[in-house]
Amino acid sequence: MKRDDEKNLVEEDLEDEEFDDEDLEEYDEFEGLIGLRGFAAGLVIGALLGAGVALLIAPERGEVVRKRITRGIREIHDEARDQLGDWRGEARRELGKQRRKIKRQLRRVRSR
Repeated sequence: MKRDDEKNLVEEDLEDEEFDDEDLEEYDEFEGLIGLRGFAAGLVIGALLGAGVALLIAPERGEVVRKRITRGIREIHDEARDQLGDWRGEARRELGKQRRKIKRQLRRVRSR
């Protein structure tokens, strides 16, 4: 399913919900972070690919190039593992926020 289709489905589901300004600000902030992460990831991947190509076409001995490539791959692996850990923490925080939000909404519904 395409991103626009997913967004339309979410927006249709949200039309039936009542949201306050805080909820809408959180949603806008969350969407902005997703776009920023994608852009940042593209920059990092592009830089790493560019560095890899530069190493491959550099006029050096094969052994030196292989060592540089191996070091670069190790660095990419470490950065990816760190990023995954960051995303995991952010996902846990977001799930906690959503859980609290749902509990608030349930309390509102029960108190009516």
